[in-house]
Amino acid sequence: MDILSQYNKERSDALGDQTWSPSAEYGFLIRLVMRLSGGRIQDARKVTVVLVAATLTGLAASVAVLAIGFYGGDSGSNIDLGVEIDQRQFTNP
Repeated sequence: MDILSQYNKERSDALGDQTWSPSAEYGFLIRLVMRLSGGRIQDARKVTVVLVAATLTGLAASVAVLAIGFYGGDSGSNIDLGVEIDQRQFTNP
């Protein structure tokens, strides 16, 4: 028998799950952010700060896109199609 397989058989807990995972006392989003951070964020307060910052960034981006769409965008009436259209085809003979 191989020495490594014998060691694994005798000490099955030695090679157990070595990844960090948050405890179940936190909510789903907090656990998700902790897990996605790779264990770098292990404090619930830091996760809350990250979530608030992400929310405010998303809100600011949404407001900016809406403001540009309503106030800064071209109305579409000045679009140059690059083709001259004969307007006589749209009049009744």
